[in-house]
Amino acid sequence: MTDATSEPAWEPRRGDLVHDTGTNRTGVVVALPEDTGTTTYQLSPEGGGIGWTAPASRLTPSADTPAEAAGLPGCCVG
Repeated sequence: MTDATSEPAWEPRRGDLVHDTGTNRTGVVVALPEDTGTTTYQLSPEGGGIGWTAPASRLTPSADTPAEAAGLPGCCVG
């Protein structure tokens, strides 16, 4: 049996569709904190538009993505 506490915490990856609980918006992760030397993720609206930043504490996997809804890992964009 797997202990739930032994599983790593979810971390957004580039290309993931995420929900920002602070702004109640859904967006695609376009840059990770280590890409920019900051502590925030850069997000872009799905259909394009003005992006924004958010800390990991405000991000959750979006159930709008079939893979995420099925519990599968998100897709990485190169």
